Amino acid sequence: MDNAQRFLSAYAAIEKSLKQITGKTKYVKFYQLMQEASYKNKFVQKYEVELQEYAELRNAIVHQRDGVGKIIAQPTLETVEDIEKIAELLDEYHPVSKYFLKKVLTCTLEEPILLVQKRMQENNISKIPVYSDKGIIGILTVEAIAKWACAKLENRTEANQVHDIYEGISENEKVFFLSKNASVYEVIRIYNTSMKNGQLVLAIIITEEGIKTQKPIGIITVKDLPILFEYF
Repeated sequence: MDNAQRFLSAYAAIEKSLKQITGKTKYVKFYQLMQEASYKNKFVQKYEVELQEYAELRNAIVHQRDGVGKIIAQPTLETVEDIEKIAELLDEYHPVSKYFLKKVLTCTLEEPILLVQKRMQENNISKIPVYSDKGIIGILTVEAIAKWACAKLENRTEANQVHDIYEGISENEKVFFLSKNASVYEVIRIYNTSMKNGQLVLAIIITEEGIKTQKPIGIITVKDLPILFEYF
């Protein structure tokens, strides 16, 4: 395979990745694909100038006549290796397990609130999944604990458990589940869709198969968004 063929192969792979990022299934001009993808993907944004140059180079390499493309120029090896690198970055599989698997602290409805709050404070977390024998029930937040604490200031001797404040969690707050092999782009889609629908993503729980009754092996919250914004 000569340099031109390698270049065109990488170019086609990039175009395919751009369609996946933008969700396009029909033909869209490369420049339009790239512009839309740059709003959704940090890699595209980072290499936007190079991609524009390679789109122009592609037209210089291939001459269209009667609907048939004929190679009329050969790019340098350095150029080919560079576009192949970009194609590889855009095509790389990014499972959530690559970034977000971690030990997940949980609590039950019967645990004393103060003990749960202490555990959250010691581990610097603002949300903790609430589980029963049948699986996840919901998410307990620092905000919910603070609201409960303010209402209970008059009775400091009362011992309360998680179930005493669980019902105060807003119904507009959503918890989602993903398998450990789900793409990071699915996380982005969940946050984007939820924002459009006026919903608050409390957390995305990662399990082996994305089933809520399974043990959590990872969790994604707003605190983790900088990771997504940095790379995607």
